[in-house]
Amino acid sequence: MKYYPKFLEFGINTSKTWEPVQLSKFFKMNRAFFKDAQYNMELVTVLKNFKASIDSKVENSRQDNGSRTDNYSQVVNSNLPASFNLIVPIFKGRPAEEIEVEIIADVDGRNIRLSLCSPGAEVIVEEERNKAIDEQLLLIRKLAPDIAIIEQ
Repeated sequence: MKYYPKFLEFGINTSKTWEPVQLSKFFKMNRAFFKDAQYNMELVTVLKNFKASIDSKVENSRQDNGSRTDNYSQVVNSNLPASFNLIVPIFKGRPAEEIEVEIIADVDGRNIRLSLCSPGAEVIVEEERNKAIDEQLLLIRKLAPDIAIIEQ
């Protein structure tokens, strides 16, 4: 089984990261994989005009008795949607699947990197892989029923 090339280009469930404008351009050119062209354009606009408010708090103290506090917290509020849906084949030769994709933001000062995550796509990958293995095992059992098959 091979992944569908366009699914790989999205970088879903990988370490691939995007700058917001870069992701907006990619989404714009891949509108065909969105259920609704209007929603695609809204998402492209949001990514091109990314806005976030970042509230950082730092607490650092040391006491003479050895006690110390070292806290850093950051709260990010942005205009990004929590998730969106794509309709894309995951494997070559298989039908397109509708999957929910979450946008994960990594904000460090002025540097913003976005990654795409889909637990649903991961479930489909596991199910399809298991289904393909079971199909092959069934064919082997029909051709050579005396062969011992060890599954791990």
